[in-house]
Amino acid sequence: MFLKHIALVVPVLLFLLLQYLSAKVTYNVLSFGAKANGRPDSKNAFLKAWNLACASTNPTIIYVPADRYLIASVVTFAGQACKSKAITFNIYGTLVAPSSYIAIGNSEVWIKFHRVTISGGTLDAQGAPLWACKSSGKTCPKGATLLFHLTIDVLIRVCIIGSLGWELQEAGIQNVTVKSTTFIGTQNVRIKTWARQSNRFVKNVIFQHSTMVNLQNPIIIDANYCPNNGNCPKQVSVVKISHVVYEDVHRTSATRVAVKFDCSKAKPCSGIRLKDVVGSEFLFDCILCLKLR
Repeated sequence: MFLKHIALVVPVLLFLLLQYLSAKVTYNVLSFGAKANGRPDSKNAFLKAWNLACASTNPTIIYVPADRYLIASVVTFAGQACKSKAITFNIYGTLVAPSSYIAIGNSEVWIKFHRVTISGGTLDAQGAPLWACKSSGKTCPKGATLLFHLTIDVLIRVCIIGSLGWELQEAGIQNVTVKSTTFIGTQNVRIKTWARQSNRFVKNVIFQHSTMVNLQNPIIIDANYCPNNGNCPKQVSVVKISHVVYEDVHRTSATRVAVKFDCSKAKPCSGIRLKDVVGSEFLFDCILCLKLR
């Protein structure tokens, strides 16, 4: 009889143990000193939450409540060496760069996410003053970027991989997956590069399982970006854009042109793939595309 009871209890205990081991642990950045008013610097609070999440053997969530949080210097969240193999940033607020571009302007990267999942949120790099400086023709810092190797699962207003190729020597962007997104009444999913000389590239980007409602030009690649013909007239982009996939995209367009690929004459787009992109009738426009399918 005793052995029979043991045989019944052991599977239950194993089930409860597995449930415990698989339970997600949540770390709220406010608990580690983050200030939800856009100042002072909350970087150390984020790092404290990150270090605990990284050291955990369970799936973990770093919870960022609604408000603005200043990240005043360069920071990296690299998940590849963590014990937890499932780290998610649940961001309900906004991560804000310093108001002065001098603070991080000579850094290659402001925030680096590697092998993590981001859900929700806004990243505000406050780049307008820097672009105003560059457009004026003055000597300005190169400017920091965001570096992603991640999965994004979020309701968002706009998704831009953009302003690439301003400098000749810049790092490329690769291995970005944006999935399970909903865009409502905004602009578009956009890859944008300056019409200037640069060694930068964009490759291995996936937009997957997206719903787009009443967007202006929902899907765009613009490799000839040169607003007001300033600082780049008569130039062509040499930023190589390749292996970009749009899969399972359901959309309605607020404009006649719903899909437009305006690629570089010097380095035409290649490996651009559309799969199950459906919706209302739309106009498709592809300029200088290679290997489009």
